[in-house]
Amino acid sequence: MATIAIATLLDPEAIIFGGGTAEAGEDILDPVRERVERELAIRPVLMRSVLGAAAPLHGAVFGALWQLDPELAPRKEMR
Repeated sequence: MATIAIATLLDPEAIIFGGGTAEAGEDILDPVRERVERELAIRPVLMRSVLGAAAPLHGAVFGALWQLDPELAPRKEMR
């Protein structure tokens, strides 16, 4: 239901699952995809992060670096 709420509120092109959800793999994403397909006319792509369980750690490090100095951000378009 959280995925449906996010998709309805924000209308993203994709929702990327990280952390433990990504580690659970398709066993958890397939039922979510089925439910989203039944509930939403316009559906975002649902995928697992390639970072898996390390995704939250990478996000935290990125956020900390950004706060220290935006020039440390690895992606030029985010500066």
